Amino acid sequence: MKQSKHSSTKMMLLTTALLALLGQSNADIVMQTYTRHVDFTDKYFADYFTYLDEFGTLNLRMTLTLQNYDIASWTSTTGVNGIWLGVGFGQSVMADSDIILCSLRYYGTDADDQFICTDRYANDNARPEVDMDQNVTFVEMSKSYNTNLKRATFTVTFDRPLVANEDTSEDVDLENGYTYPAIWSFGRMSSASILSHTLGSDRGTYQLSLTYLNTGALSGIKHILGAAIMGLVVLMF
Repeated sequence: MKQSKHSSTKMMLLTTALLALLGQSNADIVMQTYTRHVDFTDKYFADYFTYLDEFGTLNLRMTLTLQNYDIASWTSTTGVNGIWLGVGFGQSVMADSDIILCSLRYYGTDADDQFICTDRYANDNARPEVDMDQNVTFVEMSKSYNTNLKRATFTVTFDRPLVANEDTSEDVDLENGYTYPAIWSFGRMSSASILSHTLGSDRGTYQLSLTYLNTGALSGIKHILGAAIMGLVVLMF
């Protein structure tokens, strides 16, 4: 028997609703933990949480903020000056840390003043090298300069899967609900190059505490919602 146009429309709407409720729509975040906050200094801090995406992957989303940073020396708008913000996971020292470094070169325009985030690994206490496999995704950023261009506030957000996409010694796998030693740092760019942080003042350690995300609860919710919506389908048809 040929299905009516009205019935087809109802089926399409129900299917769309079911996919959305089960976390299979285009939504990025299916479920997440609460946001943790950690102050590195009085002007540099991080906010982060763990989330499950629509592909079933657990990710860390972290936002780094540096406030009231002195940019008075940024006289050039050719990209030679800038700022970098970094965090590292798995160690309380730089050596053997899995590092995310986000850098911005200053050009003086919104279109060009953009952060670039890279996945790096530190073999020793020196500038970390860029990984062959990049396990970091830039999400968003913001920046604000005061009226006389003497001070600025920078914010950058990135995603990183808890478990690396590739089997490599350059990445530290993180486990849902665990706490890890971690490091933070920030510094400036000059002549378009990343400069090391000044000794002691622009680096330190912290604990990366990943709140446990109970993904098993989502399976139960999916089962209940799926049964309920299928029941509605039977009633409507």
